[in-house]
Amino acid sequence: MSVAAFSTQFGLFLAIGGLTIYVALIFVRRSPSPPFPPGPRPDPLIGNILQMGSRDLKLLFKQWGKEYGEDDLG
Repeated sequence: MSVAAFSTQFGLFLAIGGLTIYVALIFVRRSPSPPFPPGPRPDPLIGNILQMGSRDLKLLFKQWGKEYGEDDLG
Protein backbone atom coordinates (compact mmCIF):
# COMPACT_ATOMS: atom_id res chain seq x y z
CA MET A 1 0.00 0.00 0.00
CA SER A 2 1.42 3.36 -0.95
CA VAL A 3 1.79 6.22 1.49
CA ALA A 4 -0.76 8.32 -0.44
CA ALA A 5 -3.41 5.58 -0.29
CA PHE A 6 -2.80 5.04 3.43
CA SER A 7 -2.99 8.79 4.06
CA THR A 8 -6.29 9.04 2.18
CA GLN A 9 -7.80 6.08 4.04
CA PHE A 10 -6.63 7.44 7.38
CA GLY A 11 -8.06 10.88 6.62
CA LEU A 12 -11.39 9.32 5.62
CA PHE A 13 -11.40 7.25 8.81
CA LEU A 14 -10.79 10.38 10.92
CA ALA A 15 -13.51 12.33 9.11
CA ILE A 16 -16.12 9.59 9.51
CA GLY A 17 -15.13 9.03 13.15
CA GLY A 18 -15.32 12.74 13.93
CA LEU A 19 -18.70 13.06 12.24
CA THR A 20 -20.02 10.06 14.16
CA ILE A 21 -18.91 11.52 17.49
CA TYR A 22 -20.38 14.92 16.58
CA VAL A 23 -23.79 13.41 15.71
CA ALA A 24 -23.77 11.29 18.88
CA LEU A 25 -23.08 14.36 21.02
CA ILE A 26 -25.97 16.21 19.39
CA PHE A 27 -28.36 13.37 20.26
CA VAL A 28 -27.05 13.10 23.83
CA ARG A 29 -27.48 16.83 24.46
CA ARG A 30 -31.04 16.80 23.09
CA SER A 31 -32.18 13.87 25.23
CA PRO A 32 -34.17 14.90 28.30
CA SER A 33 -32.18 14.77 31.49
CA PRO A 34 -33.58 13.14 34.61
CA PRO A 35 -35.18 15.48 37.14
CA PHE A 36 -32.32 16.07 39.54
CA PRO A 37 -32.91 18.06 42.73
CA PRO A 38 -31.41 21.56 42.80
CA GLY A 39 -27.80 21.85 43.86
CA PRO A 40 -24.28 22.75 42.85
CA ARG A 41 -23.15 21.60 39.41
CA PRO A 42 -21.10 18.38 39.73
CA ASP A 43 -17.78 17.71 38.00
CA PRO A 44 -17.62 14.82 35.51
CA LEU A 45 -16.89 11.42 37.09
CA ILE A 46 -16.17 12.72 40.62
CA GLY A 47 -19.38 14.65 41.26
CA ASN A 48 -19.24 17.13 44.13
CA ILE A 49 -16.54 15.41 46.18
CA LEU A 50 -14.07 18.29 45.77
CA GLN A 51 -16.68 20.77 46.98
CA MET A 52 -17.28 18.70 50.11
CA GLY A 53 -13.69 18.60 51.31
CA SER A 54 -13.26 17.48 54.90
CA ARG A 55 -15.92 19.78 56.35
CA ASP A 56 -18.89 18.68 58.40
CA LEU A 57 -21.25 17.20 55.79
CA LYS A 58 -24.39 17.90 57.81
CA LEU A 59 -23.52 21.59 57.92
CA LEU A 60 -22.58 21.62 54.23
CA PHE A 61 -25.87 20.01 53.17
CA LYS A 62 -27.80 22.45 55.35
CA GLN A 63 -25.96 25.35 53.65
CA TRP A 64 -26.72 23.91 50.19
CA GLY A 65 -30.36 23.54 51.22
CA LYS A 66 -30.53 27.25 52.07
CA GLU A 67 -28.65 28.25 48.91
CA TYR A 68 -30.43 26.03 46.37
CA GLY A 69 -33.76 25.53 48.14
CA GLU A 70 -35.01 22.40 49.74
CA ASP A 71 -36.65 19.81 47.50
CA ASP A 72 -39.08 17.22 48.85
CA LEU A 73 -38.02 13.98 47.16
CA GLY A 74 -40.23 11.69 49.18
